[in-house]
Amino acid sequence: MAGTEPMSLGEFLESLSSAKTHLNNSQREGLLAMREALVVFAELAERTGTEALGLPAHILRIMVATLDYFISLLPPDTTKRDHPDITAAKREALSGLIEALDAEIVRTAAAAETEADIAKIEALQSLIHYLETEMRALPVDGAAKGKRARVTKVTVE
Repeated sequence: MAGTEPMSLGEFLESLSSAKTHLNNSQREGLLAMREALVVFAELAERTGTEALGLPAHILRIMVATLDYFISLLPPDTTKRDHPDITAAKREALSGLIEALDAEIVRTAAAAETEADIAKIEALQSLIHYLETEMRALPVDGAAKGKRARVTKVTVE
């Protein structure tokens, strides 16, 4: 084509910004779909008292809470006008994960017989302590997005 200027790399990458938005949204939607499927299997395992997907219900609940946390790290769907507050979603995901880990501690403590069981309980307690520290580091309101203290040290008791 005569008379057209070649596109610079910066201009080319800028033109891909809508593609980036669609990729971010699809990644979020994929994780949400996986989360919903795991919730169904977790509820099935809880109702029947058996395993689903070869996993007990408490492990499935931990997987759901972990997905909640990863979903909260992604930017909101920018194609929708009303998107949830990211800080609230992170807080909810961390709370769910702490709740699932607490349940695992209770379940493990009830059948603890070996040093490995005690070590598992201590490791789970340390993980809960870390998640609680992360939750306290979240901003109180949505106005301070991105401005939170990073956890730099966790003390294991």
